[in-house]
Amino acid sequence: MTEFWREAMGGYQALPAAGIEFVVAEATIRYRAPLRFDELCEVSIDVAQVGTSSVNFAMAIDRDGTRVSEGTLRYVAVNADGLSQVVPMPGPVRAALGA
Repeated sequence: MTEFWREAMGGYQALPAAGIEFVVAEATIRYRAPLRFDELCEVSIDVAQVGTSSVNFAMAIDRDGTRVSEGTLRYVAVNADGLSQVVPMPGPVRAALGA
């Protein structure tokens, strides 16, 4: 996710600068095959759905063309100053997510 935010917005620090932060509201993972420590793999992250204040990501991990796991992450935008209130995503953040 760090690399996703770096590519999409120049880094995660752009979110607090826009007045929001994202918190993980839900995470799922399905393991299909083992992946051993220090084994090379490819991780892919795609924006699955963008809502008013949330974004869903579809994630997958592959090893040599074989899917070893897949899952989803749902992030919710909250106010950056207290992380206590769900807020709509600013336009530039929505645009960076491809909304």
